[in-house]
Amino acid sequence: MTNQTQRDIPSASSQPPPVGKGCRTIYIVDDDPAVRHALTLLFENADYTVMPFAAAEPLLASVSEATTGVLILDLHMKDMSGLELQAELRKRNIGLKTIFISGYGNVEKSVLAIKGGALDFIEKPFTNKQLLNSVGKALLLASAEQEKRRRREMLENKFERLTPREREVMSYLVSGVSNKDLAEHLGVSIRTIEIHRSKVLRKMGAATLPDLVRRVHASSNRRPEETLIDISKFLRLQKDQTD
Repeated sequence: MTNQTQRDIPSASSQPPPVGKGCRTIYIVDDDPAVRHALTLLFENADYTVMPFAAAEPLLASVSEATTGVLILDLHMKDMSGLELQAELRKRNIGLKTIFISGYGNVEKSVLAIKGGALDFIEKPFTNKQLLNSVGKALLLASAEQEKRRRREMLENKFERLTPREREVMSYLVSGVSNKDLAEHLGVSIRTIEIHRSKVLRKMGAATLPDLVRRVHASSNRRPEETLIDISKFLRLQKDQTD
């Protein structure tokens, strides 16, 4: 980091976009103590929580699949390179939003970093504003994914409270099967299906069937039709196991 970068203390006008309070942690991995110190001061002055590390292994020991935030990662380090650490994080399913910094970057390695999931590749010297803007965008994305994960967990917890029959009914209803067709398929009355449907909506916290469908789709990273196929397969498996 240059002297110019260290002097560029962030002001209100250079602050990154606002993000949720639960997602404001910056992890720094750089074997240069001067760079770590300067970056730590920069982000602390911008009201972030900062976790600096001199090498990859201490970071790996401190994070898990539940960890969220942004990783500022040096490309060239002694024990484990930035690209190797990126690959290890991906292998462990740790979804930190990664921004590479390097004074020795080249096109080939920057392409590898981006293909590996990095959001940005910034060459030294860089300005504080440039780095803060990149971090702000990364944290907005991390915050959105954190919220999506929270909603999915809530939906899954509610789903677990359904009876096997209610899960089966939900599978068909979310797939677009009408009450009449479902009643004929299951060999029950339409009134019985309506009762099951009412219980499913109440237990899942949905006001209407379209609301339930929207929640199921919004909690998945896949296309709606893929989600519905997976739900149907899962529920049929559950039914087979209980028969």
